[in-house]
Amino acid sequence: MNAYEKFLERRPIMCPECGGKILMIEDGKYKCEECKKEILDDYGKVRKFLNENGPTPEYEVSQKTGVDQQVVHLFLRKGRLEIPNNSRIFIKCKKCGCSIRYGSYCMDCMKQTVGALAAAFHEDAGERPTNEPHREEGRMHFVKSLWEED
Repeated sequence: MNAYEKFLERRPIMCPECGGKILMIEDGKYKCEECKKEILDDYGKVRKFLNENGPTPEYEVSQKTGVDQQVVHLFLRKGRLEIPNNSRIFIKCKKCGCSIRYGSYCMDCMKQTVGALAAAFHEDAGERPTNEPHREEGRMHFVKSLWEED
């Protein structure tokens, strides 16, 4: 099971106290319609912990909140959490290995990848003629051969 599946599996679907229906009130925080109990999912637990304790290493956040360290790391990779600028420890770009505060790729690698992708699409893209003749629906059209005479 990957980190995202672990996160989804632990998302609350009903109130653990009364079994009532819960509603999301903000990202990571839910409230029971019946008993009004506030419930946090893994993201809510991590966010609350960081708000109360400030920047903390991933493994310690995991220990203190009970949220799997892979899930905490997923929040960093998905940009839901950020490492502060003044930190001594960062995550690494998946392509070049440089330090980044959140996400999977640094901005340089992202630009390079997007540029290569755009170039690949540009190479295969055709241009429409400016004076496109009326097309007849249902008929196949052929390009005349260079050797064919009119």
